[in-house]
Amino acid sequence: MYALALCLALLGVPAAWGLRLRLAFVFGLGTLAGIGISAGHWYWRMWQTYGNPLFPQFNNVFKAPLAATIGIGDTGWIPKGVGEKLLWPFIFTYHPKRVIEIEITQLIWPMLYLAGVALALRLLRDAIVAARPAAPLPRPAGLVLLFFGIAYLIWLNLFGIYRYLVPLELLAPLALWLAAQRLMAPALGRQVAGWAVLLATVATLPGVSWGHAGWTRTVTTVDLPPLPAPAQSLAFTVHGDPPMSWLVPSFPPALAFVALGGGFPESPAYAARAAAMMAARSGPFYVMLQAEGDNQKIWPAAQEVLGRYGISFDPADCVTYRAAVGRNPHPYQWCPVQPPRTGRTAPGSRPSSPAWRRDGSRAGTAGAAAGPAAGTPAPPAPAGTTPSDRPACGRAAAPAARRRPSRAARGRPVPGWWRGTAPTAASPARTPAGCRGAACPA
Repeated sequence: MYALALCLALLGVPAAWGLRLRLAFVFGLGTLAGIGISAGHWYWRMWQTYGNPLFPQFNNVFKAPLAATIGIGDTGWIPKGVGEKLLWPFIFTYHPKRVIEIEITQLIWPMLYLAGVALALRLLRDAIVAARPAAPLPRPAGLVLLFFGIAYLIWLNLFGIYRYLVPLELLAPLALWLAAQRLMAPALGRQVAGWAVLLATVATLPGVSWGHAGWTRTVTTVDLPPLPAPAQSLAFTVHGDPPMSWLVPSFPPALAFVALGGGFPESPAYAARAAAMMAARSGPFYVMLQAEGDNQKIWPAAQEVLGRYGISFDPADCVTYRAAVGRNPHPYQWCPVQPPRTGRTAPGSRPSSPAWRRDGSRAGTAGAAAGPAAGTPAPPAPAGTTPSDRPACGRAAAPAARRRPSRAARGRPVPGWWRGTAPTAASPARTPAGCRGAACPA
């Protein structure tokens, strides 16, 4: 986003068009070379594995089978309509959760927006009446402001997520200072900009954060449930918020995890892959749920997601186990599930979540895909896969040193999600401990 904005901004420098084009072209080549050197190997790995170097983003172009054919996965942050786009800095300053998950006050955005509009009108007036600006900005200042404006417009229309705006947030005080210098007499501009930046800074106090857990010897602590046959078992996660994948590395590597309904843009191939993994294992099967919150909301939401795949569970069978990040307790629920009966309903027989929203729910129907028809048995496991292959976000992709799974996307074998082998005597599974009903004490 920012490389594109700077490349376009170079076309606006006050110079001959030939020089502008050369600057933009050389910068573009340098950007592509830098991306190729620093991340080319990863993009190639993603292309080989999934058929999309940016998986799952821009899948409407690459059409990787394991994700829906959508462009930007999370469109819930983008303003709706022309009116919201024109007033967006005021809207997300008043309602911060339109662009970020935490409450944050940033007064600098409406102030900078007003200054930017005033500066644009001043430049337009000067161009119409052919008036010579009394105090033109130096070329570097003009380039900074042009880059800032282009980058903001790209962010506004493509992402809308505040954390993607951090580089512009760092430049915002400078941009406000430069705009004030152009709109006012230099001395007055410095004074107004200085007070405006001070006011914006004070408004952020006392400040908020994403949270910090007290330090402990280990990053995470997880009590595990009894797992009589991890190599034949599979566990589901069914919500994206709060995240659950940080718990997964504490479980035996032979246990497979599948994420359903967590916001990933699932496709028919994704649902079929989950069905194949379940068919390849004899069980038992489980679902892992959060234990912080109202179970009268958590359980029905989980049942709704699993029900789309013909899977069910009894909340009375759920057991709560202790887990913590640092000193912050985050217990979880471990519930046995009933798999779909053969010949009745297969996993993935209902539409999967087609797109991301900021709350993890499905957005619209574009890209929604139906899996196998009801009344058909679950498909067999794809050739070249093993019971340890994993189709979802629950397990991290394997390091390159480990055996690469098969791939079958676009003429290549479909990927599995591989994470080593079962625990050995040198690395035994942790002793389980649990409590039924309410959350365990920290």
